[in-house]
Amino acid sequence: MSRAAVRVGVGSRFSYDGEVVEVVEFAGTQAGGEVVLKDGRGRLLRLAVKELLLSERARVIPDGPGPASDDPQSTAAVVLGQLDAGERERVLERAAHVREVLTGFRSGSDELPAEGEPRAAYAAGEPMESRYAAKAAELEVATRTVKRWVAAFRQDGEAGLVPARSGPRSGHRNAEVWSEAALEVMVEHTGQSKPSRKMVIERTRARLLARGFTEEDLPSRATTYRLLEDLERRHPTFRLSTKRNRDIAARPGGVYGKLRPTRPGEYLLMDTNRLDVFALDPVTLQWLQAELTVAMDWYTRCVLGIRVTPVSTKAVDASVALYQAFRPRPAGEDWPAHAVWPEHGIPRSVLIDVAALEGPMRGAASPALVPETVLVDHGKVFVSEHLTSVAAGWGSRCSRPGCGRAGTRARWRGFS
Repeated sequence: MSRAAVRVGVGSRFSYDGEVVEVVEFAGTQAGGEVVLKDGRGRLLRLAVKELLLSERARVIPDGPGPASDDPQSTAAVVLGQLDAGERERVLERAAHVREVLTGFRSGSDELPAEGEPRAAYAAGEPMESRYAAKAAELEVATRTVKRWVAAFRQDGEAGLVPARSGPRSGHRNAEVWSEAALEVMVEHTGQSKPSRKMVIERTRARLLARGFTEEDLPSRATTYRLLEDLERRHPTFRLSTKRNRDIAARPGGVYGKLRPTRPGEYLLMDTNRLDVFALDPVTLQWLQAELTVAMDWYTRCVLGIRVTPVSTKAVDASVALYQAFRPRPAGEDWPAHAVWPEHGIPRSVLIDVAALEGPMRGAASPALVPETVLVDHGKVFVSEHLTSVAAGWGSRCSRPGCGRAGTRARWRGFS
């Protein structure tokens, strides 16, 4: 398990007021601890340790990646949060004993001594082996157990003293085998109608009997119902609706990561929103509400395509907004020179032949890009056959949650 903490010492880096600084020295003063920082230009800054650790102006830059969702062990907050009041009290009491072995004080600090501390068996001059033996005799446990507590506390803090919970919550010797067989039955019913607990128990029993187990080897009926409660958290089958259970089972094994664009045209975002604007239809003379469709390049944050449509947006309107990314609209005659985009990929400082500037792309209102991936949501306009074929024809890969159809280059994946 990870303690989700960062050790601060000489060489630790911080981001202070937007600048990267490094700790070069710690100093003790009458006002408290202070730290000396050095920035990238060699300038020194002296701050209080409290200011460095608690101020919103400073942020520590860890050396490692920190805890992640796919870590084999949970963070300390998760482990301690699963304990009830009695379990938490026992863990805190055990941690106090470990701190007394290490420091001689149950609080872990000589600044907060309890009455009679430090005791003679845990004084500063006593060797660690004698401390282990004294604590083992006091708690009536083996010396090896105390050493194991100390090692776990040094590695993971109080969370390391939480008793491990391995396997299902049952003391039966075949509880794990029964749970694996029951989980197989529950997974098989994902695409079928929702089974009952009794049906899963009976089919699991039949499978284990077919594998050579006897009735005496199987858990009791009351135990099997408790095991199913644990399995329900891993693979919902009984509590939710059938559709919801299928949606949960269809989730990908990995986590959704944030897309990080590295170049223009890598990701093009498209969406449609209804405006609080009404337009007058020149034919029917009726007020109609308008919708706005926008295509934005994620890297440059430039709006490459825009389309305002009355009533509702059609697939052809979304395709027009996508087409504007390939062929930008011409700039207005009253636009200043610095607002007009040059030829795509040519810096403004390069001098070329004037005749080479002639053409449909001269004086464009936005940069011309070939989107590699178009990100859309589940709107009917964006999942239509028309926009899918347009994107596939232009070589763009469109994506949204779910699987694309075979035979096309278009796949869809949503964005928030």
